[in-house]
Amino acid sequence: MMREPRFHRGVAALLSFALTAATCPSIAFADTASESAPAPAPTAEELEEARANFKAALQLEKDGKYDEALAVFEAVAKVKTSAQVRFHIGLCNEKLGHLGAAADAYEAAAKQAEKDGNAPEVLKVAPDLAKKLRERVPHITFGFVGDIYPDTLTIDGKPLDLKNLKDLPIDPGPHVIVATKGEDVQKSEITIAEGDRKTLRFKIGSGSAEGAVYTDSAEKVDHRTKKPDRLPGNPTLVTTGWILTGVGVASLGASLVFYGIRAGEVRDLNDVCTSDYRCPASAQDSIDKAQTMTTLSRITLGVGVAAAGAGIVMLIIGSPKRAEPEPEKSSYTARIVPWAPNSHVGLGIEGAF
Repeated sequence: MMREPRFHRGVAALLSFALTAATCPSIAFADTASESAPAPAPTAEELEEARANFKAALQLEKDGKYDEALAVFEAVAKVKTSAQVRFHIGLCNEKLGHLGAAADAYEAAAKQAEKDGNAPEVLKVAPDLAKKLRERVPHITFGFVGDIYPDTLTIDGKPLDLKNLKDLPIDPGPHVIVATKGEDVQKSEITIAEGDRKTLRFKIGSGSAEGAVYTDSAEKVDHRTKKPDRLPGNPTLVTTGWILTGVGVASLGASLVFYGIRAGEVRDLNDVCTSDYRCPASAQDSIDKAQTMTTLSRITLGVGVAAAGAGIVMLIIGSPKRAEPEPEKSSYTARIVPWAPNSHVGLGIEGAF
């Protein structure tokens, strides 16, 4: 019988108990964990198995199985963490909609990349990803009528710290909130969208059954700068443009006048001059005048074309323009992930441990 590869068995075992971590919201919960002694250094065998599990998690991530991949990445991090492991924990959390946890992981990846100095790609992209996610994270504030606070307050089954209930980051989507005081239990189901900031108020105690209601709801935050319908122009350029255009039109008109006078003189000369351009002395004034008109016509023509052209260009540049609408952004934006599947290029495997 063919023996099953050890890392396959390891991945199956990891997935059997770690998938629930992917469903936890990113809100700050009450600290119920006790301090434990630092974990001993991993053995060579544990490191080898962690590397194999890391490769398997990358394949799960590539296949779009982000919840399974996240469970394996987090288990790998307990053996030996790295900037790459933290980065992929952030990526899986982001794909699963755990925006706060994803931002935390990206920031931790950047710090470790800077400390270790062996993951420049992570250090380059992770801080920007974390910043953009922070802008998308919704927040919620809890209030209580009459300042009567509950004995316990939970969200999705996790206890909250009653001393810190203002502007809490939370994942977008549906949540179940339960407040208890004595035998009084208030349960509310809420749905919060990306960028929302909401206040949830409870009236609790004295047998109240009113539940929780939103008393303050901010509009969804749009962190993009709103563009005006039209971009402002340059009045100085527009004024100069009109002046130059007027000068150009006047010069072109003058050129036509000079050319017309020249044409009249040429007709008179044709009547008194021979075919080989021999003219009597009495025609010298007409010859000089025709030559002068020719020169003036050419000068004003050049000035007219140049001035009119420059004026039109300034009018175009200085006039107000219609602003291009900013394209809408989807929840997940396309980007280059610093990992090349089926290769040893990038952040995927090399230097991970």
